[in-house]
Amino acid sequence: MVLARFIKSGKFVNGLGGKKKLVFNGMGCFAAALIKELKDGPGGTSIVSKDQKEEYNYKVVGDFDKPGVTVACQGHESFKAGTPAAFLAWCEKQS
Repeated sequence: MVLARFIKSGKFVNGLGGKKKLVFNGMGCFAAALIKELKDGPGGTSIVSKDQKEEYNYKVVGDFDKPGVTVACQGHESFKAGTPAAFLAWCEKQS
């Protein structure tokens, strides 16, 4: 649920303005902000190669040319790619 709430808390933009709210200037900026949000010491959150399988693998995909961001989760009960809102609803059902 942390991932879904974090995605929904910010806005994806193409270029920075003077606003102080949470924005992600592209997917690289989003990834760096997410790591900052999740990582407070060893363990817990890791970055792995796309071929490495963990208990749960999350994939967040976004593009300036297409509206919206999709999230997918491969785990015990897989969430197929969908919107952050759908991902949050799925997470809430799992807990």
